[in-house]
Amino acid sequence: MTERFYPPFARFFTSDLKTLPGALLYFYINGTTTPKTVYQDAAKTNPHANPVVAGTLGAGADQFPAIFLDGTYTVELKNSAGVTQAGWPQNNVGGERVEGQFDSYSSINNYGVGDLVTGSDGQRYESQSTPNLNRDPTLLANRPTYWKQIHLEQEYDADATYEIGQQAIHSGLEYVATSQTKGNTPSSNSAYWKLAAEHFAWNSSTTYASGAAAYVGYKKYISQQNTNLNHTPTDAGDAWWKPEWMTIDGLTKDVSLSGGGSLTAYRVNSIIDSGTYTFPAANSVPAQSVLIVRKSERYRAAQPIVQRSGSDLIRNSSGTDTQLQFDWPYKTEIVFTSNGSNEWSY
Repeated sequence: MTERFYPPFARFFTSDLKTLPGALLYFYINGTTTPKTVYQDAAKTNPHANPVVAGTLGAGADQFPAIFLDGTYTVELKNSAGVTQAGWPQNNVGGERVEGQFDSYSSINNYGVGDLVTGSDGQRYESQSTPNLNRDPTLLANRPTYWKQIHLEQEYDADATYEIGQQAIHSGLEYVATSQTKGNTPSSNSAYWKLAAEHFAWNSSTTYASGAAAYVGYKKYISQQNTNLNHTPTDAGDAWWKPEWMTIDGLTKDVSLSGGGSLTAYRVNSIIDSGTYTFPAANSVPAQSVLIVRKSERYRAAQPIVQRSGSDLIRNSSGTDTQLQFDWPYKTEIVFTSNGSNEWSY
């Protein structure tokens, strides 16, 4: 297959963040120093010279033109004098790209604010600043100034194998696997699972890192700094802790719903039947809070109803209503926003 090589920006930098006019990119068979062809076009009809030189084919002096790959490569960056730059070469560049996946962190990428990566520890991180070059997100010294850990949790899957420490949501509650398990449904008395609220209960003697989660009762909070010791989490949030709904974690969770009942703010509410579901009161969350209702392709035939709480209203561009039937065959997701008072709009 033909894959395009995507630099993090249009240029690369030295370890001290200087640009590299006339820089050279060498492409090799993966894991070797044997040159391998790259191309100027997706059809692979026009090969590049190897190395590819910054400033050619209309690119700026310190920028590279479009580069298309054919499989997986080892890539090496040198300056115009032929000196290999820190962090290079890099193996396993290219290959099939899956839309929506987190790219693996690379010390040679200069990340921008909001960029998402997977660290060498398998955890996900969001860049907090730019420039952000050669600062490993798995190192506590680089959090929270440069990176923040984010947490992705999904509805429990009976066919999945869970390792120790992996989390899952079941019947609206979060659980942590205490041993490797498959097919053992999470519950409060399971030998394989423990409620996250118990497993991660806040402790005044524990020093928390940036991005670490802790519970007070069933409320979840995310640490905002390293060396977070004996600072009590509060609903208002402060420099040390924020409630989960104030962080990026809030909308990375998917709650599967059936049989009717309550929708949950700051969550993806995945409805799998034609039941009736009720919004939380609009004034129970801050203004601009988001609630997502999703109906996957598998349940396209379902026609669930979402309805207001109390005297609240549901607003769209045509006016207001008290309920909405999700009966569009090809629309799979609606994002609702609270005004913090008496309406959810979409």
